[in-house]
Amino acid sequence: ASGYRARNQLGGEFAAFVPATSAAPEHLLLVRNRYDWTNWAGQARLDGLLNARASYEVQATASHHASGYGYGGGVGEAEAPGSMEALEEAAAAVRPSVPLDGGTDWRHTIQELALTGALSYSLSPRTQVEGGLGVGYTDARIDRTGRFLAPLAHGADDWTLVAHATGQITVGAGTVVEPCVRLTYLPSFDRAYPEPRLALRHDGGSALGPYALRVATGLYRQYTNEYLLSSTGATSVVPYVLFWLPPDGSIAPPYAYHAALDAALWPTEAWTVEASAYAKAQPRLLALDHTPIVATGDAALRETREDQAQEDLLSAVRGHTLGGTVRARWRHRGVSASTAYTHTHARRQVPGRFEGRLLPLPGTAPHALDLDAGLGLGRGVRVGASWRGSWGRRWALRRSYYDVLALAEGAGALPPFDLDAPEEHALPATMALDLDLTLTRPLGRSTLVLRALLANATDHRNVYDWSLETAASGAVAQPRLLPGRHLAFSVRVQL
Repeated sequence: ASGYRARNQLGGEFAAFVPATSAAPEHLLLVRNRYDWTNWAGQARLDGLLNARASYEVQATASHHASGYGYGGGVGEAEAPGSMEALEEAAAAVRPSVPLDGGTDWRHTIQELALTGALSYSLSPRTQVEGGLGVGYTDARIDRTGRFLAPLAHGADDWTLVAHATGQITVGAGTVVEPCVRLTYLPSFDRAYPEPRLALRHDGGSALGPYALRVATGLYRQYTNEYLLSSTGATSVVPYVLFWLPPDGSIAPPYAYHAALDAALWPTEAWTVEASAYAKAQPRLLALDHTPIVATGDAALRETREDQAQEDLLSAVRGHTLGGTVRARWRHRGVSASTAYTHTHARRQVPGRFEGRLLPLPGTAPHALDLDAGLGLGRGVRVGASWRGSWGRRWALRRSYYDVLALAEGAGALPPFDLDAPEEHALPATMALDLDLTLTRPLGRSTLVLRALLANATDHRNVYDWSLETAASGAVAQPRLLPGRHLAFSVRVQL
């Protein structure tokens, strides 16, 4: 049995002095952001042998997630500050008397319960089979009120009944075939969805050393899916909120075809060379469509807060992903080193935008390089260093520019940035060197692990995204940076 609980809170307050214009006198603009995430999960598992050929496993799981986001603003009277310190003092004096409301309020909850059981049986030394049944229940709700976007209100709950059968059949020296089929029944659709899969594994030897190969392919369906809603606040710390919904029976679930190849080679006891490649054809994905929920002046739409069906909130899109990683590891007498290069090519449509073009996936770096090294100093002490660089990210502006501002009435042009061409907005490369010190000590029958991490030791200025400021010639990009050099500590007890 195991359990987990965590709560994370994040917030920020911002102030800016706005000079007098023909429309309003000079004033102090105050803004507040707050975020709150709570998660807990637990599981209990029982397994054992029934006889020399059969084994069983039963597992119960439960989880709960609740998240909230609040964004509000207000104005206060103040004279033009002469310095940043004066601005902070003026904001501190005015803030208690200024109600920070009229912004955005977001709430999301999801609960999941599941009970599964499986029975494994050895038909012969060369053939093993497994069958299993499971039942799950998911309940989720979202509520959003505020400006710029129409209110969102939706709740969904659904049961899933799952059956699966797998096999491991040895067909030759070191060669194993692994067929699998999974069948999921959704009461909300009154339909069972099959997912056939097949894998082939081979272990052997060569003049270069022992090796292992695995090829797999199959059909995969996702029933509880993750969605993204862009934050509309100009100073939002988090650019979007994530939420998860089970199906409500109004729009069919997504599916994808996967193919994967994994290979490993051990030239010597100290060296390991690994390579992996994968491809995903995604003819049906679901994504939140911002187009109908951006407030466009329709007062009736903004005031509507009745529960909506998923077919009114989500749209089906398509995409594909190709990628691979090559990694080399070396370990000898307490010294280790590794390097890895990863390439990712991901394309996807965006609902209601960009004329249905397949665009790079936001946040995905096509190229990434990792370097790691570690040294054991004895008595449970180990030092390590890791460097990671990534290149080629697109969608450089905050997500709200593409998802909200580009759809709002009177948004206007922002030259030289075309909000209908996010693939042309490239971010600079990110690079970070992390240094760590780990101490491992026995603690009775347990193990105590203490770790200190100096992240981004070189204090490299890594750009997360850009905001835009208006200028006489158009718009000027202002970078928002990822955290610079900072310390982190962790304490872990392994039971």
